[in-house]
Amino acid sequence: MNKTRLGFIGAGGIAHRHFGVLRTMEDVHIAAVCDPDQARAAQAAQDTGAVAHADHEAMLAAEDLDAVYIRVPPFAQARPNAPASRAARRSSSKSPSPWTSPWPRRLRRRSRPLG
Repeated sequence: MNKTRLGFIGAGGIAHRHFGVLRTMEDVHIAAVCDPDQARAAQAAQDTGAVAHADHEAMLAAEDLDAVYIRVPPFAQARPNAPASRAARRSSSKSPSPWTSPWPRRLRRRSRPLG
């Protein structure tokens, strides 16, 4: 069975809730995690069997991911969104973006088509 390879940008409390659910799915593999707090990334990697990375750029360059979960505070989502959507087949930001701000428009322009 081919498992869906997931990466996580952010390894805090919300990410751990996802880890718990995703570990119960036989067709999913949490392959990579990154977090600015390297000890937290290392612990999440140990808990999930993933590889820890120092930042999202290193993770996206090193890993072949099917999907990327972006689980960082809303103010920090703009920077990893476009690279994640280009690197993986799918990406997901948990917090809704304010459609009146300029960064969602830039994200749409920079992201590769997902169809």
